[in-house]
Amino acid sequence: LAGFLGSGKTSTLKHLLENNANIKIGTIVNDVASVNIDAKLISNSDSQKDGSKVLDGLGNAEGVVELQNGCACCSLADELLTSVERLTQNGKRELDAIVVELSGVADPVAVRDNWEQARQQGHPATKLANLSRTVTLIDACTFGTDWMTWDTAGERDSWTEAGDDCAAVRNVPELLAEQVEAADLLLVNKIDLAGEKQVGVA
Repeated sequence: LAGFLGSGKTSTLKHLLENNANIKIGTIVNDVASVNIDAKLISNSDSQKDGSKVLDGLGNAEGVVELQNGCACCSLADELLTSVERLTQNGKRELDAIVVELSGVADPVAVRDNWEQARQQGHPATKLANLSRTVTLIDACTFGTDWMTWDTAGERDSWTEAGDDCAAVRNVPELLAEQVEAADLLLVNKIDLAGEKQVGVA
């Protein structure tokens, strides 16, 4: 699940967990606190192991793993794979789907390439799950201005973590293009808040 900061990834994830028709969904997120998933969906939030939180699920959500070190691409490929193993309890927990919420500056292509490389090398996590679909959220209100800007991600407030020079130097239009082009499904969000012209551009 990709998309810029503020595009609606958290709301989409919460909606998915609250309206999942009894499908067992595991979730991997960058920041459990920011997602603020309802306590009715997630329990045992204090359980920690190996630097990552594992939240065992109640009701509709089958569990959440929190990535402690940022986004799932670049240096965190190994952490994503480990998170899949832990979420599925090395294959002992049956899940219908796993949703990975990427950071706003993540490149879904890098995540997909890292997963494919791990699959070719026979990593155990790739035998437990398949990376089958990339969904990118587009903010109808900001798509046009983001596409035309000269900003880098580091110049945007709260877009990158301190010290994350890799993400900070990325140009916003390039990130937008990567996230859109990587998508199997595009969700144009906030059309009720955008003007007719903005929706048309998006």
